[in-house]
Amino acid sequence: MEPLTGFWLLRVGMFAGLAINLRGGAIRQIAASARDPSTLALVVGAEFVLFPIAILFILQATATGSVSVVATVIGTVPVWIFVLSTLLSTKYWNVMNEPLRRDTLILKAVAIALIVTGITGISLL
Repeated sequence: MEPLTGFWLLRVGMFAGLAINLRGGAIRQIAASARDPSTLALVVGAEFVLFPIAILFILQATATGSVSVVATVIGTVPVWIFVLSTLLSTKYWNVMNEPLRRDTLILKAVAIALIVTGITGISLL
């Protein structure tokens, strides 16, 4: 399969998962988020600008370098999401409006460990 085809299949799969879970409350929350200009800018920037650029970088890195190195770097994504979400939850930025408590950080760390364990288990099979 061509990598770009995989990219579009990933996007269709993500949309299908969203469409399956759309209920009245979720639709209202999406509509409320779409009315907020800063939230809409973040979503549009991430989904329509950063994500396609990241995919193109991944495709270019795979074409020019070692696939194992690219896969290793991609495997660190959950850790970077943890770091970024923690930084965006500090009192200086507080973009995510999420409490930065010890139990929240522990829960996120356990979730990352489970994700990395699952990915490792799948790749070992």
